[in-house]
Amino acid sequence: RYAIAYKLQGESATTVLESVEWSVSRTGALTPVGLVAPVVLSGATVTRISLHNWGLVQAKNLTLNATVVAMRRGGVIPHLENVVEPGNEMIFPPTSCPSCGSRPVIQDDFIMCENRIGCPAQAVGVLSHYAKVTDIEGFGQVWLETFVEAGLLTSPSDFYRLTREDLLRFDRMGDVLADKLIAQVGEKKTLGLAVFIQALGISDLGKTASKTVAETFKTLEAVRKASRE
Repeated sequence: RYAIAYKLQGESATTVLESVEWSVSRTGALTPVGLVAPVVLSGATVTRISLHNWGLVQAKNLTLNATVVAMRRGGVIPHLENVVEPGNEMIFPPTSCPSCGSRPVIQDDFIMCENRIGCPAQAVGVLSHYAKVTDIEGFGQVWLETFVEAGLLTSPSDFYRLTREDLLRFDRMGDVLADKLIAQVGEKKTLGLAVFIQALGISDLGKTASKTVAETFKTLEAVRKASRE
């Protein structure tokens, strides 16, 4: 597209990997996050770094109390670069999902929670993705977690069942905010086909692929009837 982006090498430093936490994505992948001794990178104090996936943990023979090199890629995301000196305690895959407690399974480089319907973290991720793609504003992480925990929201279709009374029963939810959220949802009751397909969060159907599918099949009915071929 006749444009060049210069991405400079981020600042790096050594630190110690003290522990590992596991977060759950909307796809059900359990992602390891390294908790490290505080280190300053590109002007910011970093205590958490991305370990990407279980495959990377194994490939780098990562252990607790290891001395590692952390880098802020693009000056933004703290990332594990390599291991300088191994630690003294092995890292094991989680035996239960930190969100729903179900037993995860290992699939290649990834650890997956297969409880797609009953896992709160996955529900929050799906709802957040839908709101972001459709440009429904006001439903931040904290509110989504609150609504999912209360059983008010479980899937994107629940956005369109919300009432003012549903929202006003929560602390810190005033009349103005409740009306704003209801109005935001109301404005997105009609969506373009490409936007709707992308918002569903189907694997491999990002913005470009969703646009291609929409332009090819024209209607949702045609998309649903399309064969693999």
